[in-house]
Amino acid sequence: MELVECDCCALMVRKEDVIPVNVRLGTNTSRLMICSKCIRREQEAADKYIKKHYREDVDLDLENVTDEILRLRELLFTTQKVALKRNAEQIRGQAIDKILDAMLVVEALAKRASVDVEKGKADTTKARYYHLLGYLVQVLDSVLRSAGSGELDARLRAAEAVIREIKDREDKKA
Repeated sequence: MELVECDCCALMVRKEDVIPVNVRLGTNTSRLMICSKCIRREQEAADKYIKKHYREDVDLDLENVTDEILRLRELLFTTQKVALKRNAEQIRGQAIDKILDAMLVVEALAKRASVDVEKGKADTTKARYYHLLGYLVQVLDSVLRSAGSGELDARLRAAEAVIREIKDREDKKA
């Protein structure tokens, strides 16, 4: 009797009780082994859900549904600019301070952490803490980069203002 692991519930079941299912993920196709209990559970779940939420007949107007979908798409995917109540540089400075404090804490934890994972406990190894430290460095880099681009934008606006002022003076002379 050969046992195979179900890719859905991770239980070990007999090979006869497993059904191979081809699943397409993006451009790749993977073959998953799913036990008969998981397939039955999936089929029954849909019926239970429909019976639970739609006890009465529902009459849908498809035009209203498409309009609602369009409105929902606009709400979800259009970018909205919100004016900051505080100074952006002040907020950026606070964020940088918090990230630096977090980096110091993570570095201290990494120095005290063990190299190997203890069985039955969370992953608190040096590698995990240094991975987190690398993530914080990336976040800090992006915050500092946005600060640099903000300053660059301010300098460009100032240069444009000077150019406009020079053009206005030339137009007045002519």
